[in-house]
Amino acid sequence: MKHTLLALLLLLPLAVFAQEEDDDVNYDVMGVRFGSSRNVVRNTLQNSYGALDFDDADEDYIAYLDKTYDGQKWDIVAFYFVNRNGSQKFNKCVMTVLCKTLDEARYARDRIARKWRQNFTLVTRYKGDDGEAYYLGGTSPTDSNAYGYRIDLDTSTITGYPYSATISYGGYDY
Repeated sequence: MKHTLLALLLLLPLAVFAQEEDDDVNYDVMGVRFGSSRNVVRNTLQNSYGALDFDDADEDYIAYLDKTYDGQKWDIVAFYFVNRNGSQKFNKCVMTVLCKTLDEARYARDRIARKWRQNFTLVTRYKGDDGEAYYLGGTSPTDSNAYGYRIDLDTSTITGYPYSATISYGGYDY
């Protein structure tokens, strides 16, 4: 009896850990954990991906241009922060592929969704009020009833690239 109880007590932390590290919960992206401070995010990214292309302390984001992540080339990868009690917390990441035409953006959006479906089980296609498809997937790290990311189309203000395909993680409530 004592051995059975001891075995159960030893296995309980493993079961809790496995639940906490659910593959469909988006705890991090590009190796940085959501909810981390700006300094931790900056240092982690620079150690893994090199110097940031945009890092202005007066802005609520830092960014890379022309980065490859998970086999996908991204034109812009932006990490957003929310100010909580004087501390900036990482709460959103938007990865963008710039496109010259709407058809190119649709193709890029669907390609991203196919790629993410290979890695994650929760990727579902929806149709918006405008008739365009978008995808929701994963699980928010702060709300188990909310999706973790959205793959969608967007417009761009960059000359020559009026459209974009994006994947947005967050903004999570940190």
